[in-house]
Amino acid sequence: MSSKAPSVYRRIEQADNPHRDKEILRTLYYEAALSLREMAERLGVSAPTVKEWMDKHDIERRSRWEGAMLKQLQEGKGVDVTLSGDSGSSDTSKWSFQD
Repeated sequence: MSSKAPSVYRRIEQADNPHRDKEILRTLYYEAALSLREMAERLGVSAPTVKEWMDKHDIERRSRWEGAMLKQLQEGKGVDVTLSGDSGSSDTSKWSFQD
């Protein structure tokens, strides 16, 4: 989490409509790595409202796969990834966050 994330929570408290603020949305989504549902809970609105405002601000969302991998990493489970080359061989790696 970057240094931007803690300060965004102060901005949320001070803003009249924080769910409409592009910088707040970007910081919660990319820096704090929250899901739309988690963002909605913190902002006091529904997930579809968060999605609507992210769309209005052209904030690109993660794919379902990326979201699932991020959740696995956040839960400390790591992620099993199989990489296949042209030769048909596979290399399985375990990704995890480093402290």
